[in-house]
Amino acid sequence: MIFSNLFKIYFGYFNFIAKPRIEKQDIDLRRVHTHNLTVVLTSVLMWSYAIIAFVFMSNSRPGIIGLTCAILHALSPLLFRTTNNILIVSSFMLLAGVIHQSSFAYYTGGYSSSILIWFGIIPMLSGIIAGKKGIAIWSGIVSLVAATFLYFQLKGFSFPNIISPTGLLLSHTLLIFGWIAVASSVLYLFNILIDNHEVRLKEKTDKIDNLLKILLHDMSNSIHVLSGTLGYIKSHEDDETTGSSKFRVLKKHVTFLSDMISSIKSMYVMNSQTDSLPLREVTLNRSISLITSIIDNKLKAKNIKINYDFEKNQHSYILASPHIFENQILQNILTNAIKFSNPNGVIDISTSTSIIDNNLLDIKIRDYGVGMSSETQENLFNPQKRTSLPGTSNEQGTGLGMLIIKNFMEKMKGNVKVTSAAGEGTEVTITFEKA
Repeated sequence: MIFSNLFKIYFGYFNFIAKPRIEKQDIDLRRVHTHNLTVVLTSVLMWSYAIIAFVFMSNSRPGIIGLTCAILHALSPLLFRTTNNILIVSSFMLLAGVIHQSSFAYYTGGYSSSILIWFGIIPMLSGIIAGKKGIAIWSGIVSLVAATFLYFQLKGFSFPNIISPTGLLLSHTLLIFGWIAVASSVLYLFNILIDNHEVRLKEKTDKIDNLLKILLHDMSNSIHVLSGTLGYIKSHEDDETTGSSKFRVLKKHVTFLSDMISSIKSMYVMNSQTDSLPLREVTLNRSISLITSIIDNKLKAKNIKINYDFEKNQHSYILASPHIFENQILQNILTNAIKFSNPNGVIDISTSTSIIDNNLLDIKIRDYGVGMSSETQENLFNPQKRTSLPGTSNEQGTGLGMLIIKNFMEKMKGNVKVTSAAGEGTEVTITFEKA
């Protein structure tokens, strides 16, 4: 229960400071998390040293400097509300730490102060948060500061040492156990990031492997058929009936290869995107009108009518990526509905507020065609199982359409549901957040 509440508090805070970054999708949010966790971890040390300076030093100046730096250090995550530059935000936080450490070291013996050992952690933290550029910059900065202390030491400058024996003991204790805690936590966090990256990399590799297997199998079959058919046509050039028949075979396989290439492009776009897509307001009527005009030749070929109430939906708006919604989701679903509808059929498109949440809109596309078996439905979104079936006019497909739809819907924070029964048609429900 305690951990649950802590997570709730943390993510509430995170969503507040990172809200502009989440909306604009202009930064890797893992780096924001890393910065925040670093602040939480090192804040304990910042405040502890500030308190020691106040209580156990004979001059209040290092305490005031320490307190000021600790406050600025703790507030650094708020900069994410105004910038997506992780190097600037992390440098602001680290600069507060270096000033605090330098001040404490100055008043506890200068170059002889053990507090300067903390400079070694600065490039490590910058590297974890901001990458190689951060390591280079902060290695140079802390080296320069340390060299300055050394220079004055060699020149015989007498650094003040105004800390009491108790304060010195406490600062040494913080140094020893703090270094252990910070180094261990940073390395642990670094390993978590590496593990997560490897998992994500493996998932992408598996997707590419599956895609290649499908493509190599299906495209090689069609190319083999095309090659054989071309050879046959050449040897029977004078036979018009045979030539016409073979031409239809060629056309079918060329269409299949065209569809396959389209699916490849869709899956490439899908896998190259981040976990989510930038969303904006989409006018449903406009999208429906656009896609129905694009597929008009397919509708006319089977004399299929689409029923949709434009007047009812004149104020229906959803949050989506317009191009993806129209060309990858809506067009795919309607093309499938046409494919599996009987000639002279009807396709109904309707909308309703989701029963789950009033802020969600359900868009239902219903055909009354051949439908599908329960086994086909179970494998509909499984990349390992192909569900490609010929249409009512023997139209062919790649079997990747619904998988593409599902993945794009997830990236747009939506949902897709398919209900069907053999001989009774199919209903596809796609759910979006209202705009």
